[in-house]
Amino acid sequence: MKKNRFFVFGLISLIFALTLAGCKENPKALAKQTYDLTQDVLANPLKMVGGLVKAANIKKKVDKLSPADKQIYNEELARLTGQGEGEPGILGGLLGGNSTAVGETLSALLGAIGNLNTSGAAPTAPAGETAVTSTGSGGKTEKSSTGGKTAEKNTSGDMTWTAIKDSPFGRGSINAIVYGNNKFLAGGGIAANGVVDFAYSTDGVTWTRVDVTSIFGIGYGLISIEVIAYGKDKFVAAGKKTIDDKVNIAYSTDGETWSLADVTSIFTGPGINLPSVETIAYGSNKFVAGGQKGRMAYSPDGVTWTAIENSSLDYIHAIAYGNNKFVATSYGGKIATSTDGITWTAAEDSILKKNGMEAIAYGSNKFVIVGSKGIAYSTNGETWTQTDVSGIFGLRSPSAIAYCKDRFIAGGSVGTMAYSTDGITWTAVTDSKFGTHSFNAFAYGNGTYVAVGAVGTMAYSKDR
Repeated sequence: MKKNRFFVFGLISLIFALTLAGCKENPKALAKQTYDLTQDVLANPLKMVGGLVKAANIKKKVDKLSPADKQIYNEELARLTGQGEGEPGILGGLLGGNSTAVGETLSALLGAIGNLNTSGAAPTAPAGETAVTSTGSGGKTEKSSTGGKTAEKNTSGDMTWTAIKDSPFGRGSINAIVYGNNKFLAGGGIAANGVVDFAYSTDGVTWTRVDVTSIFGIGYGLISIEVIAYGKDKFVAAGKKTIDDKVNIAYSTDGETWSLADVTSIFTGPGINLPSVETIAYGSNKFVAGGQKGRMAYSPDGVTWTAIENSSLDYIHAIAYGNNKFVATSYGGKIATSTDGITWTAAEDSILKKNGMEAIAYGSNKFVIVGSKGIAYSTNGETWTQTDVSGIFGLRSPSAIAYCKDRFIAGGSVGTMAYSTDGITWTAVTDSKFGTHSFNAFAYGNGTYVAVGAVGTMAYSKDR
């Protein structure tokens, strides 16, 4: 998703947050300066602080742009980052997200982020900790229909969300969350001083930071935590590499003490600019991980990993397990299925070719994918049906999804959230407490749903 979801997103947010408005200078030139600056910091994360100074200078110019020039600036920035293409653009590929979702996430960040945190400290999360029941317009139900598939927008909803105050993540992006062993674990990017955003909670409300810098920090193989999975009494986490050219997967039984498994030889190679493990799923008594250029690996214990020779995919963005089957997604509508997580069979569907896939989940006897064109579902992972959620998400396509307890929860940019018990009929959440921020991941445990996303935003909803 998913995710809109990463340290790089946090890094992008720090730089791009200073560059939204405009000036009378050439808006395309300013967009190019923004892009070049981002690329420079991506290549060397240690340049982040200096990059912020340069970004501030760009902002002074961008602040003077007319509305028309702002539009030109945003369009050019979207073009440079690869928004709207079937394959990731230059920056889209580096970020490891679908290009359309990358562009939309950046747009959301541009309009949303205020204060910056480069010290590694944990400032107070955005205000809004008071729960507000989503009552909408007197409980009115709206429906839209395309091709016989109906998506329901119930503006009353039955999920009440509360913002988590004093999030330990400060303003950094929270990319992943999981529940296991009676606790939640959440992880994200790395601040300018190398402190890793990582924390745990037993109730999903009160969070405690865990110092895992020696495992995940700069110089130890990662610049962001992209995914956390749980299975076989063990947490497994992974993400993007740092400047030492290593790709590590880390494992832990308690979420606090971690050990490394070096998978560099599996996830690096020709054509891979920023090696990463993008996704991990557990099923059939094994963990299965995926990354760029179709690189995949499996492990029975999260410690010893074996490369999968032919995944039938290119850039693996998400994997889910259900009904005795793994389903993995890639760019361009490509998917693959496997009954054991080792031998994969390619499958293509015309609906998915039009749907930039960001995240996938299994529940209610079906797989559900979210992406740039909305939501699609399948009972076998091979034949897919689109469901119309334009009345809920509009142009803010969903980028994160999870099956939590008895429902799917999906989220996109600008705080847009919806839930569904069957993956077909969706109900909008009127007030997600995310404001203008984007969702990256969801989890459920101990009677609590937890949502995480950009700018350190966290919210929870209790069972009713």
